[in-house]
Amino acid sequence: MGIIVSTSCGCIETGSASEQVGDTDLGVAVVEHEYLFGFMEPEYDARIWVEGADVVDVQGITESELEGYLDQYVRTDTPPRTVVYTPVNAEPSGLKLIGEVSGLDTDGGAAVDTIRFTIGLTDGGSPVDFSRVQMVFATRNGVEILNPSSPIVSETTTAGHWTIADGAPSDDLVLEGNDTFTLCVMPTTALPANQQFNLEVRPSVGGSFGLVRTVPGKIHAENILN
Repeated sequence: MGIIVSTSCGCIETGSASEQVGDTDLGVAVVEHEYLFGFMEPEYDARIWVEGADVVDVQGITESELEGYLDQYVRTDTPPRTVVYTPVNAEPSGLKLIGEVSGLDTDGGAAVDTIRFTIGLTDGGSPVDFSRVQMVFATRNGVEILNPSSPIVSETTTAGHWTIADGAPSDDLVLEGNDTFTLCVMPTTALPANQQFNLEVRPSVGGSFGLVRTVPGKIHAENILN
């Protein structure tokens, strides 16, 4: 993905400078915009990616905002302040949550190892092909891209994977019309009590659908996540 050089304030731009560091797993790309009048502070466009997935893609931010993003996502000597992942796609999602989000402790390990929830389409939402969906999971400790189970339609999944547990035949992975899919998502590391997380469903077309939830202080076999 290239960087979009934009002038959000509508002022006369006299020059710009760009810099990119990192690799395909973790990196930063920044464009600095300078303007005609000296009293105007430079603005920055920034893109940050973690484990190959964009976690920041913003334009026209201040230097202090840029430093905040770098502290939050890149500088490992700075303790994370909150959930580290923020959805980057501002386009409205065509997906909606149906019912509650459940956290399951399937092995009695006093931690939530599986997240289960049901989604459908919003009114007027475009069909979503779940064979092309990307699932991004994040806690304050990091971001991971979860892989679809093989096969994708299965009642159970394994660590680091997600599955369609109910609602989809094995030969039709397109969510459309009044369809509902129940998803089971299992991060690589189980979630302890009071752990906050962010889960984003990224369709290949259209806006992303995000959930932010917290594991309760006391964990049962099945838990409602708020």
